[in-house]
Amino acid sequence: METLTQSTSMPYWAIILLIIAILVDLVVRGMALWKAARNTQRLWFIALLFINSMAILPIIYLLTEKKKEENKNQSEATDQPTV
Repeated sequence: METLTQSTSMPYWAIILLIIAILVDLVVRGMALWKAARNTQRLWFIALLFINSMAILPIIYLLTEKKKEENKNQSEATDQPTV
């Protein structure tokens, strides 16, 4: 019976690195999909769902949405009258 490294000819560290990369991609993609769905952004949701970019596209989306939220929060804070 062959071991995992013999059947794939990959060292253990490469397999572990690949598993970590897949898990990070799943987490980041899930966060981005959840946020796009909550914001009713259909085009972003479809792009995030079907384009496999190893977490690059979801990270770009999350960063741009974070900046939009920060700008929105700052404008709301300045619009409120002080008492």
